[in-house]
Amino acid sequence: MRAVKVLLVDDDEDDFVITRDLLSEIPAGTFDLRWAATLEAGLAAMVENRPDVCIVDHRMGEHSGLDFMRLAIERGFEVPMVMMTGHGDHEVDLEAMRLGAAAYLVKGQVQPALLERTLRYAMHRFAERNGAEREPMQVRDGGAEPGAAVAAMAAESSIPRLSERELDVAMLIAEGRSNKEIAHALGIGVPTVKKHVGRLLEKLGLHDRLQVGLFLARNPVTLRRAS
Repeated sequence: MRAVKVLLVDDDEDDFVITRDLLSEIPAGTFDLRWAATLEAGLAAMVENRPDVCIVDHRMGEHSGLDFMRLAIERGFEVPMVMMTGHGDHEVDLEAMRLGAAAYLVKGQVQPALLERTLRYAMHRFAERNGAEREPMQVRDGGAEPGAAVAAMAAESSIPRLSERELDVAMLIAEGRSNKEIAHALGIGVPTVKKHVGRLLEKLGLHDRLQVGLFLARNPVTLRRAS
């Protein structure tokens, strides 16, 4: 299996070094990281390198990660996107996901396992949405078709169904309910709600409650109650 090509669009070289080091720590992970320091360089790299997944920083000088995503969409690039934002940029996170970003990462809170899970999740979503083949990829002379790594890696990651209680909690989170309100609605304690929230986020590969509503709306079949 060839390396998964990751494109980082970020004007800060320190972020490139950090991302490179994080990817190098992933056990059995094979990633080919490329860096583009400007919006224009990022769009050019999309053509030249044909990445399997793209990490985009929200703040890039006079441009933003959202600008990059809009231009990429306008030019017909179909690559799974992960938005990198600062702590508390919830409106940016939501707008990025409306534009099609599969996930987001918060600077300063990324660890190797989280980065790998996020990239796998983004590629899984992309492959599922585009009906990609999910067969192991055979590479000869480096001649893998672009996107094959997406399908192969996505095949390793499936999104499990939630238990009845976890789905109840997810639906209430999507309505904007607090843990206390969820506990009252379901007749359980707040500590129990917190445990269910943690489990469903882990199962779905999500990072926080903000993503639950969007995920629930986009995956109605996946999130059926477990039998």
